[in-house]
Amino acid sequence: MNFIRVDILLPTYDNDKYPVETEKFIQTLDELFDRFKGGNLDYTPIMGKWEDPKTHEVFLDENMTYWVICEDSLDNIRFLKEEYEPKLRKRFKQRAMMIYYWNDKML
Repeated sequence: MNFIRVDILLPTYDNDKYPVETEKFIQTLDELFDRFKGGNLDYTPIMGKWEDPKTHEVFLDENMTYWVICEDSLDNIRFLKEEYEPKLRKRFKQRAMMIYYWNDKML
């Protein structure tokens, strides 16, 4: 079985610069656990800067990373891209979310 590591950058502030409530982070970790039976949260702040390609508005972000190891399957990729990413955008009041993955080798 092949595995992937999925990283999800979650903002500590919404696009209106209000702090994200702790409950939203807990809910997200619980959902990832329910789906993948494991997950990790890295509290190390990640500072970011990006430009909205439509409006050219520039955003400064502070994020933390959630990551999971899961089976490399089309079902998992579709879930993350088509179901979960829009759900997180709404929950965290974001125009976009950064979710990426790469192949992982388990020892």
